[in-house]
Amino acid sequence: MRRAICTALIALSILCSKAQANDNEERLLTLRLETRLDYQRHWLDGTTVKENTGFEGKFINIRADGNITDNLSYSWRQRLNKEHSDRTFFDATDWVYLNYNIGQWSIAGGKQVVAIGGWEYDRAPIDLYGCSVFWNNIPCYEIGASAGYSFTESDKLTFQFCESPFYTRDNRDMYSYNLL
Repeated sequence: MRRAICTALIALSILCSKAQANDNEERLLTLRLETRLDYQRHWLDGTTVKENTGFEGKFINIRADGNITDNLSYSWRQRLNKEHSDRTFFDATDWVYLNYNIGQWSIAGGKQVVAIGGWEYDRAPIDLYGCSVFWNNIPCYEIGASAGYSFTESDKLTFQFCESPFYTRDNRDMYSYNLL
């Protein structure tokens, strides 16, 4: 069953990417499959731990992006092999949001990347090979809203309001105000 699902996702991803390469129009759906495999070598006091050494699959993600109208777009990325802390499927959702562009302004809402900066937060977890203690313990995806202004194609100022990544189980009523 898993092989059939993976094969279907790969085939659909290839078809979507070929269709997009042949057509410069805005797409209603662009589907991607992302994965990373690593070789892990574990040592303990200079001796190789053989049961923890070998090839290992780290991530498998499915991503869907598209444009509903000229101004309204969406993006969704789901990790298929992430553990769920409170047994909800949403824990493995990195982001799912709507974005509305009004000229140089944009407004977005949903589960987003928290705008707290740092080189690790500028990359997807699938692309990080060594992470800091901060990154490993602070969730970088939270529910919120943001508004941004684009000065140029690569220069953008964004204000974000979201649930704080520093909340605890005892106090979820904490919020984050970010300027990036």
